[in-house]
Amino acid sequence: MVIGSLYTAISRWMIGQAGEWHESRERSMKWALLVVCLVALNGCDHRVLQPTLALPAPGSPVPAFALALRDSGELRSSELSGHPTILFLWSTHCPTSREALSEYREIHRLYSARGVRVVMLSDDESSAEMALLPRVLTDSAIVGEVALARGRLRKIFDRSAGAPERDTARIEFVLPAYLVIDRDGKVAARSWGPWGKSVRAAVDSLLAVHPSA
Repeated sequence: MVIGSLYTAISRWMIGQAGEWHESRERSMKWALLVVCLVALNGCDHRVLQPTLALPAPGSPVPAFALALRDSGELRSSELSGHPTILFLWSTHCPTSREALSEYREIHRLYSARGVRVVMLSDDESSAEMALLPRVLTDSAIVGEVALARGRLRKIFDRSAGAPERDTARIEFVLPAYLVIDRDGKVAARSWGPWGKSVRAAVDSLLAVHPSA
């Protein structure tokens, strides 16, 4: 039990560091060393953590939700059809989420100008997190809509329980994550982590089919 808990804790910490480590050989060596250590600690569980598989699958309807917007009003899933939408699932308490803000800022700049709705869904819940949120957004020059999930993102979006079992994958809901919603209100693409390359490709594909969003 202790080893399993330690494995999970280190795995989550590794996820938080992955965005930094992939850019240098030295950090990549540290990554590889930790993988070896995790396998040794965990013993029989050699599966790789794959958070993307915990998100709603492409082709499925966007999960139903109604969340208050930080400024005013409400964001409802039923309003997301009719135009492409990018949802960024995020929280201040996740180090990787904090690192992902610069990428999100660029995605917002590029696609909001092309008629795509780009919305951040913040999972912050405690009074301390809610007090920190405005400062983090201001310091990172984040503009646009911010919906307040208040700890409900897992309940709304986590599909790990229904994901197919895989011998090589351990599926767990982890932030940050992106969902691209098409004009029909269905998931067009999903991506875990601070990197938006697959998100951009999916949105570009939707805009290529219908140039006027």
